[in-house]
Amino acid sequence: MKKNFFSTIFALVAAALFVAPPVLRADDDLEIFDFEKEISLSLETPTIEFFYGFDRPSIAKEEFSSDFSKLNSLEIRLGTASIDEYLKCENLLDYDFSYFSISNFNERLGSEEAKPGEIKTEIWKFGFGDQDGGGYKLGESASVILYTGNSWQWTKTDFKDSSLNEKDNRKMNYFGDSFRFGGSVESGLKIRLLNSVSLNASYRRNAVYQRHLFWYWAASGIIQAAGEGLLDMFVDKIQESSPYIAPVVRFALISAYNYGFYELKKKNMNWPINT
Repeated sequence: MKKNFFSTIFALVAAALFVAPPVLRADDDLEIFDFEKEISLSLETPTIEFFYGFDRPSIAKEEFSSDFSKLNSLEIRLGTASIDEYLKCENLLDYDFSYFSISNFNERLGSEEAKPGEIKTEIWKFGFGDQDGGGYKLGESASVILYTGNSWQWTKTDFKDSSLNEKDNRKMNYFGDSFRFGGSVESGLKIRLLNSVSLNASYRRNAVYQRHLFWYWAASGIIQAAGEGLLDMFVDKIQESSPYIAPVVRFALISAYNYGFYELKKKNMNWPINT
């Protein structure tokens, strides 16, 4: 599987620190099989994706007493994607997509109205993201791909006609006065019907930070990327012995890892750095 930049760096560092180099004798037979390089050479393709979704904002504090209305969202992603075939494993694919996105969240995009007492919001978001994964070729042009993704994003939230107590109002003021930095994790299924047409279904968790503390955020991100890099190294080992189950194993492991990391960062935004 292709790894993002941070995952690759930390996978190499971990290997250098913890794996002792083999000692070779002159009469040893050395055979090296690098599965990562045994893929067809393909060009990155310009890609446009449209998403329609259902969202529920929340402030992750036990003492926040108000509820938000449900929102619907529209998102467009512009980027480049590559889907490569492994030369030594027929019908096995490697997938990568890097993109810029912009999205809008509001209740007017759906039919459900806010209930009395719920906080109405409208949210604009833009950012950059990356998806990695693998899948299976089903025919000449059809395929199924399992992917996971991460993004960096800036979010502007407009709180509308809400009647809040003073405590809740003070907490919302951390988010409502300008664009706030944050991130998201995503897991999804992509069904390619034709070479140029696909259908996506995904689940995503977005985090918006009260303040962007760069060095604390960077330390947390490095730790998260290092863990993902180690998981990718483990999946590579599986891929060498049982290549056809590797896309499913990677999807399950990275999805669980990202979701767990997100839950830990909900109440401490730069976990495990205490801020």
